[in-house]
Amino acid sequence: MKRITRDVHPTALRHLLARPRADLAFADGSVVDAAPVAFRFHAERYYVGVTAELIRRGVVAGARVALLLEAGWFWYELQSIRLRGTIRAASTVPSDVDAALTWFEVEPRTLVAWDYGRLREVDADAPR
Repeated sequence: MKRITRDVHPTALRHLLARPRADLAFADGSVVDAAPVAFRFHAERYYVGVTAELIRRGVVAGARVALLLEAGWFWYELQSIRLRGTIRAASTVPSDVDAALTWFEVEPRTLVAWDYGRLREVDADAPR
C-alpha cells in the first residue's frame, strides 16, 4: 500500500534558515497565540527576537513554543520547518540582530520539515 507525503528531511530545507518568514506560537494564558518574530540561525542554534508586547503576552524564558519557518506563496512552493520546544534567554546572539528586540534561543524537542513541491508516493510503512 502507498501513501502520498510532503515530508522531507530537515537538511533538505537548510536554505530556509537564512532569512525565512518566522512565526512563533505560544500560550497566552489559556489561549494559544501566534505572532511574527525575527529569526536568526547561528552556530547551529535557533534564535528568535521578540517585541516587548510579545513578552507581555507570554513569550518568556521557559515557555513552550512552536516556531514555524516558511517560504513560498503558492501551494506547490510552500516549504516549512517547524520546531517545537522551549525557549530560554539568549546568552549570546549573532552580531547582525536588531538590538531593540529581546532575543531568545529555541531549544527544539521535535523538528519536522515539508515541501509541497516534492509531493511523492512512498510505501505506507515508510518512516515519516
